[in-house]
Amino acid sequence: RRAGGAPGALRPEVSKQPRPPKGYAVPHRFPARDRAGTHVAGPTLRRSRKNPLPGGKTAPLPPFPLWKPTPNRGTMVPTKPEQEAVAVAEIKLLALDLDGTLLNGEKQISPRTRAALDRVRQPGVLVVPVTGRPSQGIPQAVLDLPGLRYAVSSNGATIRDLATGQVLLEKLLPAATCLEVLDRCAQVPMLREVFRAGVGYLSRGDYETLRARYAGTSMLQYHLDTRQVLPGTVAEFLQADPRPVEELFFLTGSPQEKAALRDLLTGIQGIGFADPFPNDLEVIAGDIDKGEALRFLLRHLGLEASQVLAMGDGGSDLPLLQAAGIGVAMANATEGVKAAADFVTTSCDEDGVAVALEKFVL
Repeated sequence: RRAGGAPGALRPEVSKQPRPPKGYAVPHRFPARDRAGTHVAGPTLRRSRKNPLPGGKTAPLPPFPLWKPTPNRGTMVPTKPEQEAVAVAEIKLLALDLDGTLLNGEKQISPRTRAALDRVRQPGVLVVPVTGRPSQGIPQAVLDLPGLRYAVSSNGATIRDLATGQVLLEKLLPAATCLEVLDRCAQVPMLREVFRAGVGYLSRGDYETLRARYAGTSMLQYHLDTRQVLPGTVAEFLQADPRPVEELFFLTGSPQEKAALRDLLTGIQGIGFADPFPNDLEVIAGDIDKGEALRFLLRHLGLEASQVLAMGDGGSDLPLLQAAGIGVAMANATEGVKAAADFVTTSCDEDGVAVALEKFVL
């Protein structure tokens, strides 16, 4: 709406109704209207697995303002029509995917998001990166976040205490299992990598393919910094050094080729899958994913799932969002992740993390 006739000026449209009580986050599209367009009674917060009320009772909420955000602020959208209100516990931990979530398209943390993360540290909220990257691939800009203590890498395979260097959790793939996987897909044309101790290893030919694929992009330096070229193949590397690894990484030519590869490998004992991007398939230990890693960390810290806000965009983030009290998908997330999340924020290029923090934490 134009404000005072000034060209281009925008202002939020706010009703005369009071705000909801502190501790409740309410989607901006309410209060509800019936089919005739008349305001109906305010929503009722119902007991749920994630947000139980004391004694299992329901709590009626008073009317609240209808707010239409200005374009530079962004908005949060509930993903389920029946989700009229969410009781927000005191958030103690933020579990954040990196690529496509905390990092924008240029693989940077935006100034607005960095400012929001600085502010959440004041009430003592822990910020934990939860990424498919190996530990050595976590950007310095992330490691420089104030108060950063824990990091989850390789899709949950490793949790490190960054202050002490201690590895709190390690769920690795035996070399023999990796060799079985590599043997089964030996004839599939694709790029192959193996991750051990935070470093990616690949053949010379696959390294050159990787450089060509990411030439001129913000991901090129990341790959150059975190990969080591082998004198032979990944299989030969594992045969010569049979220590366990964090994961196998396969880059296929299309989502269809990736789906066929997954079908080919399904049935091998002891493996699981993570699929962060359309053409990527990552093979990890069968008893770990980002969600299981988060649950382990919560037990270590003595926290509850209701005290966690998690954010992500890819298929590998789905278990993470499901393990948290509040799961938020980015606008650039896959449709499956959006459908499973509690809320959808703006994209990683539109300060989506900051928008969520401003709603639920700040």
